[in-house]
Amino acid sequence: MNYTLRPAVFVLVAIALLGLLPNRAKAEDWPQFGRDSARNAVSPERNAPTAWDVGQQDDAKPPHRIKKTQRNILWSSRLGTMTYGDPVVVNGMVWVGTNNGFEIAGKDQLDASVLTCFRESDGELLYSYVSPRLPQGRVHDWPQASMACSPLVENDRLWFVSNRAEVVCLDVGGLRRDGSEPKTLWKVDLIGEHGVFPRGSIMNVSRLCSITAYKDNIYVITGTGVDEGGAKVPNPDAPSLICFDKQTGKAIWKDNSPGANLLIGQWSSPTIVEIDHRAQCVVSQGDGWVRSFDALSGKPIWQFDMNGKQSRWGAGKTNGRGDVLASPVFAGNRIYVASGLHPTWDVGRPGRLVCLDPTKQGDISSELAVDAKSNVVAQRRIQAVDAAQGEKAIPNPNSGLVWEFKRLTDNPNYFNELMHDTVSNIVVHGSLAIAVDFAGMLHCLDATSGKHHWSHDLNAGCYGSPLIVDDKIYVGTEDGRIVILGLSADPRKALREVASGLDPLFEIEMGSTVFCSPIFANGVLYVATMNELFAIAALASGSEAKESRNAPGKEGARPAAFADKARERVSSAVFVPTPQDIVEQMLELANPKETDVVCDLGSGDGRIVVTAAKKYGCRAVGYERDKELVALSHAKAKAAGVESRVSFETSDLFAAELKDVDVITLYLLPQQLEKLLPRLAKLKAGVRIVSHHFAIPGTPPDKIVKAESKEDGAEHTIYLWTTPLQKITE
Repeated sequence: MNYTLRPAVFVLVAIALLGLLPNRAKAEDWPQFGRDSARNAVSPERNAPTAWDVGQQDDAKPPHRIKKTQRNILWSSRLGTMTYGDPVVVNGMVWVGTNNGFEIAGKDQLDASVLTCFRESDGELLYSYVSPRLPQGRVHDWPQASMACSPLVENDRLWFVSNRAEVVCLDVGGLRRDGSEPKTLWKVDLIGEHGVFPRGSIMNVSRLCSITAYKDNIYVITGTGVDEGGAKVPNPDAPSLICFDKQTGKAIWKDNSPGANLLIGQWSSPTIVEIDHRAQCVVSQGDGWVRSFDALSGKPIWQFDMNGKQSRWGAGKTNGRGDVLASPVFAGNRIYVASGLHPTWDVGRPGRLVCLDPTKQGDISSELAVDAKSNVVAQRRIQAVDAAQGEKAIPNPNSGLVWEFKRLTDNPNYFNELMHDTVSNIVVHGSLAIAVDFAGMLHCLDATSGKHHWSHDLNAGCYGSPLIVDDKIYVGTEDGRIVILGLSADPRKALREVASGLDPLFEIEMGSTVFCSPIFANGVLYVATMNELFAIAALASGSEAKESRNAPGKEGARPAAFADKARERVSSAVFVPTPQDIVEQMLELANPKETDVVCDLGSGDGRIVVTAAKKYGCRAVGYERDKELVALSHAKAKAAGVESRVSFETSDLFAAELKDVDVITLYLLPQQLEKLLPRLAKLKAGVRIVSHHFAIPGTPPDKIVKAESKEDGAEHTIYLWTTPLQKITE
């Protein structure tokens, strides 16, 4: 059983141009999240590819690809089954965070997060840093989670944050020179040494902090957060941000500004900017504030509340408080950042994109919360302004807000002109600011004034950040495409194919979900999908556009016209397996009969389908978009001797045939459950619906079961409904 949404990743971006630090290191020393620590993904290089084909899978030698079917692919290398870490290219090596799916780190390794290193020239796997799961279970470290941190590399030193909440420093000089294994120079246990309570991302839908540096220091957002129930901060005194000596791992200064006001967790990354000869460490924090600190001393400089003062913390509230998952981006002496409540905690919450003036000091929020005597009210986690206490919100005369974008119209149903929550960084080039969001909307705004130029529906969620190269925008989607648009304030130019200026924009199929941000380095475009890393070359000048125009129907370069009638949004599947003993309890709760049909929406490796057929003798069907997982499911069914009673459809879950089913099993995020609800409401009477971990919004379950898994040691929640579904009444 698996969760069937590709929301997550939680991943940021790689290549920058604007807002460079005056004291920055050389470009080749800043490969992570861009060419410097300003986080702005604009490449100074040129001639990025606009047409390629990843090729067909070799069924005789899975998971290899048939090279003769590939086009413009320098090489491709197998990753695990979950990949959220943006690639980092430096010193002839490509570093990518993934997991040990497909046993890329060896058969003797069990479930673990893995930092892999490939040779830049040919994609050969050179090294894997294997980090087993934390023993505390899912609250800290979810099964199958990717090593979601992109490392920082300077010369022969590499720093990263592991899934075990460890800050690790490696000497990779030997690997670069003669292939010898990297040495661990130092390691800091944030849990044991600093009291951090890392909040693992539910269903792995987030990343870990990617470290940045300034002079002799590195900066780490610790990931400390709430307990498994989400109601308590176990250690409010634990630091949210730590500055370490990069050579020794000694803590220079710490900050715990969010304290007990943490909403969920903290998965952003620090940004370093230098303004008026003073370096600022700017961070998005888990209480919904963006804060700036003196990079050397840790002294607070300014803070900005990303939530309105009337907002209140609570899932499902359209005016609810939220945190910030994206990193602040520095460009043109301005800070750009957007809000992004964790997608497993709310449905349909509107987002907010802001442009800030970082030269100000103090509280530079757009509003202040004051009491009846006009004294500033301390920020509260639940609600900033309590009218019953005589409090109100007033404009802040010290506001550093330059402009903001939330929506263009008061019509809440006008989807295309709404800024939704996001985990993606803003990208600024010249006078244009580009933003993408959870809902798959790509917005183009004036970077100076915030004027809205256009929005484009990508028709699938987006969780990496855009990349700008050569006046082209590259962005990956959860349904497995790289979309290439023109960088222009004129939508007629932006939404045409950039190579020819005549054809529609390009959408290139990658074969699997793209959670990571595309990276362009040394003339090569790197795209990491959930399970594969591609190095893509550009054709000779002029030939690429000609080839792409002459092969409009060729698989892998599918043009898509910009039109109001956007194709229906589809889901994607991330394989997050339900422990087998929880699978058993889900089926026991549904109690299928031999004459029943069990349908698993998002069947992953087929475990629930196979178990239902084998244990209960019923017919069972699974719907799964990932072809490799479908192939694995068939193999498991054959091994279990239930081939004749099961079937697996390589299909989106919203295309599932539900007319004759008697039991439906689910492991979906709330957004997907809400979208699926109209179909569930039309089911025949008596269908049992079982959901792992997430409840169907708006309808009370008939039964809730708490079960502890012996497999992972965690407590799991199972919900049961019997149709017809009932609505929750206020």
